[in-house]
Formats: sequence, structure tokens, C-alpha cells
Amino acid sequence: MKIYCNTLNPEKHKDLLEQGVEFLSLDKLLSNSDIITVNIPLNKENKNLISKDKIKLMKKTATFINTSRAEIIDINELIRCTDENATFNVGLDIDAENYKELLNTRRNNVIVTPHIAGVTKEAIKRMDVELANSIREYLGAC
Repeated sequence: MKIYCNTLNPEKHKDLLEQGVEFLSLDKLLSNSDIITVNIPLNKENKNLISKDKIKLMKKTATFINTSRAEIIDINELIRCTDENATFNVGLDIDAENYKELLNTRRNNVIVTPHIAGVTKEAIKRMDVELANSIREYLGAC
């Protein structure tokens, strides 16, 4: 499997190169990938990053997964694409409150979770351990 990455800070992620990850432009990544995941925090620079034009670049057989905020994607266009292409699959881990009407229709190629997919026992334990380590480091520095 080839793994592609698009990042604004490739220098920060040099370790990925050693693991065989190839950095691509966003357009090239979208047009070449079978599975696409978006895992970034929302900010003013990336709002609507995955726009209608970007969605059109994706393969009609791609699987698109968003674990970021809904505002990073043109969800209306993304769902329209799933309605037109039964082989285009979407997984959305978003706060779907603002998209109830759009997502109210049952689709075999769309899965939506209410932005809690990362809330597993393992993730919570890891957060607890990181918090305890941060407190220990802070207290040790005093």
C-alpha cells in the first residue's frame, strides 16, 4: 500500500518519509488515493479546504473519511457525490446537528458518528496518562 500525506509542515513530519510516506500536493493526493482521511483541527485557513472542486478530483470509487470538523468540507457536495456514485463511500465523524436534514436520508455508502469516534477506552486512558505526566512534569519544575 502506498501512503500519501499532505501537510503544511513537511519538515515537522520528516519521520514519515523514513516510513515510506510520500508527500503530495492536495490535488494530487485527492486524485490518486483510494482512501482519504482528513484529520486536522479547524482554523480559518482550512475552512472549506475540501471544496466542491476538490471533491470532483476524487475517484468515484474512493472512500472519504473526515474525523475533523464538518466545516472543513463542503458536506452538501460530498453527499451529492455519494448520491450520484454508489461506489463512493463516506465516513463522517462530525457534529451533525447542523446537517440533520441533509443526513436524514438513509444511504448505504454513508456512515455518520457524532464526533465521538475517538472516544474509546484506550483514547481516554491515554489522555489520562498524558495529563498525569504533564502534572508531574509541572510539579517537578516548581
